[in-house]
Amino acid sequence: MTGGLRFLVCALTGWLTVASASAQTVVPPNPSTAEPAIDGILAAFATHPLVGLGDFHNLTQEEDFFAGLVRDPRFAREVRDVVVEFGSASRQMLLDRYLSGENLTASELRSIWSDRVGWIPGGVRLGYVNFFAQVRAVNLGLPVDRRIHVWLGDPPIDWSRVRTKADWLPLVHQRDIYAAALIEREIFSKGRKALVIYGGEHFYGNNLGPLNNLGPLLQQKHPDALFIVMPYIGFNEKSCSLAFEQRTRAWPVPAFVLVRGTALADALRVPGCHAAPAGSPAWEDNHFSGAAGDALL
Repeated sequence: MTGGLRFLVCALTGWLTVASASAQTVVPPNPSTAEPAIDGILAAFATHPLVGLGDFHNLTQEEDFFAGLVRDPRFAREVRDVVVEFGSASRQMLLDRYLSGENLTASELRSIWSDRVGWIPGGVRLGYVNFFAQVRAVNLGLPVDRRIHVWLGDPPIDWSRVRTKADWLPLVHQRDIYAAALIEREIFSKGRKALVIYGGEHFYGNNLGPLNNLGPLLQQKHPDALFIVMPYIGFNEKSCSLAFEQRTRAWPVPAFVLVRGTALADALRVPGCHAAPAGSPAWEDNHFSGAAGDALL
């Protein structure tokens, strides 16, 4: 894999050296330890009812990991609920039928992830298709009352009533509000746990105006409920990616590493290294790099 798009980092032993194009910074040893990614995520559920897994849209390795996570027998035993951004709540009944083993037409199946309010992630991502297929395969081997339930977090939409952008915008502003209400109703109120797969920016506050992001909405009533895991995507500057990764080759693949309160957070915030798209405000580097999360994938 190239450094710029490494999604699964390999490991940190001894001192972690991080360099920008013009300077090199040596960070003290990271007190956290890398562990197999699925083990780390499942362990996070021991202390948090929600684990938010930041979806870096179009990152195939991460989409493969979603499928691998639900295939682990521990997931159905210990978690069982998943809330995803890549599906419309108006198609929840169709998805329930599919995940229980019923056959759907190609058109019905495609509408689950394509007939949505949100435009990102857009199109058909084979990783999302595979995720639903893997949940279905797991469920067919489980008793009905032990099966994995996937909740579609994008709000329902009736396109016959949407004729202009003005008709559509109010629904866009409801996207995270709807998902937060769904989690309150189906997860918190029932004492359940859930993996929440959403674009990473949804887990943080921002200064972009009236949109209410999912993470802050959840934390208003449940301040310590959400544990955020962000994927490592590398830096825009190749030298920064290479410097970060050169001492990380002993970690398991895929790996889960604690960030919050460790030296790894500083290693992801080196001056001159940028993870957000070019032209983004400086605070977005903190999100895209994973430095603002609880753990790095």
